[in-house]
Amino acid sequence: MISRTFLKVLSVFVLAVLQQNKPSTPTTKVAAIVVDSPAWKKLQVSGSLVYKGNCEEKGIAARYPLRKVLVTSASSSLKDLRNIFADDPKMNVIQESNGMIRMSEDDVSRQLLDVKIRRINFDMGDTLPHGGLFWSQYSGNRILWPILEAPEVQVFMQAHNIHPLGWKDNVFWEISGPPYSNTIHVSGQVENVTVAQALDHVAKTFPGLWVYRECAVDTKNRLVSFDFLDNRIDGQWRQIEDR
Repeated sequence: MISRTFLKVLSVFVLAVLQQNKPSTPTTKVAAIVVDSPAWKKLQVSGSLVYKGNCEEKGIAARYPLRKVLVTSASSSLKDLRNIFADDPKMNVIQESNGMIRMSEDDVSRQLLDVKIRRINFDMGDTLPHGGLFWSQYSGNRILWPILEAPEVQVFMQAHNIHPLGWKDNVFWEISGPPYSNTIHVSGQVENVTVAQALDHVAKTFPGLWVYRECAVDTKNRLVSFDFLDNRIDGQWRQIEDR
């Protein structure tokens, strides 16, 4: 005959196992979880993350939970990366022939990412008082400004009721970023490129992950956010995605 004590101990054990295997809850820190994961660090590549989330007070939260993945020396990094999104049936994770990792949910509209920009000047004419280059050229996140402030992008956003996080009149982007590099920078111009291609251009100079996320405020308005997470800067992304 099974005692009550045994059943009580058994129930506690089962509950502990279920809690241990329970996926993480949805979070606004999706990109931070990816770049801080052993799987991403093991790959040592650049890439992009595109997903649709839920509009929340702190930002855009993932619709699906993310999993913590244990990485071993014998495991496949790409498979480990896919396992992080194992509970997200809409997420596709592939690696292109050039090494770039693409993580994208299949129900996200790419219209804004496919907007063609005639010319982007990464130099921006910014200089310091002593004549040196302005620091924004040395930050992968800050260098998003000339891309997202391009007239073609602004016109498209206005026409399609797309707004940045914070949603203020006459303000298209408020981009924050971590400390910048004093050794590498993006400079010069690119012409006739899409928004996504321009973001890839930045990722070729600053190894890391560019992120596009969106959510629906209502049937008419959408919020979108762009970020760039530099692989060389560890552990500084949690607060950026949470803004």
